Amino acid sequence: MISRFITIEQPGEWNEFVRRCDTHDVYHLAEYQQAPTPMDSGLPTLAVVEDVASGFAAALPLRIRQISTIPEIFDNDGFDEKLLDAISPYGYPGLIVKTGEGVDAEQFSEELDKLFHRHHIVSAFVRQHPLIDTSGWFGHPFRVENAGLTIAIDLTQDEDDYKRQTRQTHRSEIHSWTERGATMQELDRFDLPTFAGAYADTMKRKGASDKYLFDEAYFRGLDRHLKRRCRLFSARRAETPEEMSDVMAVVLVNRTRAHYHLAATTDDEAASGLSRWLLDSIRRQLKVEGYHTLHLGGGVGASGDSLYRFKSGFSKWRPDFKVVKWIGDADVYARLCEATGAPIESSFFPAYR
Repeated sequence: MISRFITIEQPGEWNEFVRRCDTHDVYHLAEYQQAPTPMDSGLPTLAVVEDVASGFAAALPLRIRQISTIPEIFDNDGFDEKLLDAISPYGYPGLIVKTGEGVDAEQFSEELDKLFHRHHIVSAFVRQHPLIDTSGWFGHPFRVENAGLTIAIDLTQDEDDYKRQTRQTHRSEIHSWTERGATMQELDRFDLPTFAGAYADTMKRKGASDKYLFDEAYFRGLDRHLKRRCRLFSARRAETPEEMSDVMAVVLVNRTRAHYHLAATTDDEAASGLSRWLLDSIRRQLKVEGYHTLHLGGGVGASGDSLYRFKSGFSKWRPDFKVVKWIGDADVYARLCEATGAPIESSFFPAYR
């Protein structure tokens, strides 16, 4: 069994390896890594493990970050400047695997552990894909934790089954906006900068953390790299001028899966009801096009907040969101926490960040 890193400078090799695995999603592609959010620091890197004899292959998208850039560590001579850590990029990349006869979780975990150690990685944090559950492949010394629930809609079910899954208040709002003449259209990707402005205004009104204030450059990156895998939908009230939108949503697609990525509103009063109507209209459109699943994600930070409650009204399907934590050197990790004044048992991982 062998392991190595493929960097973003090798996008063709990256995608070729990803496609060797049994299943993958938009989050695993090199194109997604080339459009980082403001919170995605570090070098986009694909950790790969393979066994040529059995055909086993595993791929894990990561961001490799220098620990020496942390202010409290920068001027501290007690730490090797080669020290690195790894974290999943924003979204749900997670581990993907092509199984091979005779290869088990213990062998895979041992090889990934060796790869991290060879590259001076102190800790790693992985965000698993809720619809691709490969968590069973992580054995000692990796630790798998449940981080909450997400919501997904089965697009293969008939309308009667879907309605039984939908909250009554959602159904009423959707019906009301249909009666009032709301319309949906799919906008050109070149309208993403317009969405960027509406999204920024929405986040500011909601008092969102600065890390969620994605700038226009991010949305231009989505357009440039993901192309047709990034789709922009809008809804407007009957009285809204045709060239304007009241609610917009970015949806990422790949093969049979779609992801409700980000949404923005230009009118708070219309936001909640019309947002429900738009999401339902997107669902209908994707169903007609043959997609199998619309994944809505969860709440902010995997919490059961108002965003989670909004999404949960569309479906009773609750895929588990799991994270994986790994510490390569407990002593170095403890020293890093001490140097940054972070409690080692913090729920935030890695604590020294």
